Amino acid sequence: MATAAGNPKVEKTGTMSAIPGCPSLSDQAREVLKFLWRKSHVNDNWAKGGEISDAWDRWSIFPWYMYPRYDLEWSTRVAAKIAQEIPAWREGCAEIIELMLQRNTQYAAWFDLVEQKGFDPNRGHYPYDYYGASRKI
Repeated sequence: MATAAGNPKVEKTGTMSAIPGCPSLSDQAREVLKFLWRKSHVNDNWAKGGEISDAWDRWSIFPWYMYPRYDLEWSTRVAAKIAQEIPAWREGCAEIIELMLQRNTQYAAWFDLVEQKGFDPNRGHYPYDYYGASRKI
């Protein structure tokens, strides 16, 4: 739709204006994107001996996702999906993804894959349910 001046008609959806027929983000999706922006711009150090910000989750799904690289990976996927679906957000998402990929090549993102040889040394201390024994087959 266009107004008399030829400009597209802007409708109000929630708290965000959207042009009909163009993809847009919901309020919740914008909050997620805002959080990813802040988290990707945190000044932390993923190098060996560096300190990783507490913004990177490593406690929510312990012990399976106990490394911050899982949060890094899933955050990157969310930003990439937003960039794919909403062209207007591609530039901002590209910056988020670039900063996350810089972390992904540093020590804290892969240390356990190369330094922990063999079985987990704490494997005898995990509760039985950690191994999926409670699932019904």
